[in-house]
Amino acid sequence: MSIRNLKSEVRSGWVTKEGSKHRTWRHRYLVLTPQDLRYYADENESKLKGGLLIQDCVFEDSLPDQDEKKGLFGAQYYYFAVTSKPIDGVSSSTLDRRRLLMRVRTATERAQWIAALQKAKRWLEGSDDQVAASTAVDVMPASETGSST
Repeated sequence: MSIRNLKSEVRSGWVTKEGSKHRTWRHRYLVLTPQDLRYYADENESKLKGGLLIQDCVFEDSLPDQDEKKGLFGAQYYYFAVTSKPIDGVSSSTLDRRRLLMRVRTATERAQWIAALQKAKRWLEGSDDQVAASTAVDVMPASETGSST
């Protein structure tokens, strides 16, 4: 983790992200701050590959048509997407908004990413009371909550 992230990072970790041009899946290291979601080729954050602004973003935490798909060797993945404006100076796209489609290996991990994204957005909007009360369970679809706890 870089020095920059010690004070401002909300969450970081590995996901698999769908490419915007060739639609191939690549491992990317995500770093979520209250301002943006950035992704890198490695954990050292040596090369910024892209990112989105958290302000005005839209999260999709359940993509049923995607969740049914199996990866290589039948691996199960859980998908989520973030749509927003690209961060300045990174994207070569002229699009006003961009959608990042990502996948992780567990429903819990997906719920944690969505909860962290919502927390960052609420912090950016100044809803500090809601940030303190947020949990990963808030965003987990009812079909995945099961009978745990």
